[in-house]
Amino acid sequence: MSGAGLCDDCRFRTEVISARGSRFVLCGRAADVKTYPKYPRLPVTVCAGHEPAAEDPAGPETERTA
Repeated sequence: MSGAGLCDDCRFRTEVISARGSRFVLCGRAADVKTYPKYPRLPVTVCAGHEPAAEDPAGPETERTA
């Protein structure tokens, strides 16, 4: 998902695609640190927990929900 700001290259980001095809960015930091929103308002321009992801040739992880 492009246009998500810092989330675009964050290692804690997971893209979630709903059954209707809507795409959301899930913040993995929210599972451990309750001050991070589970689904942040995009684009994220400031985030203290941002860590760039390692280059992965398979691309970002995607999770499909019902």
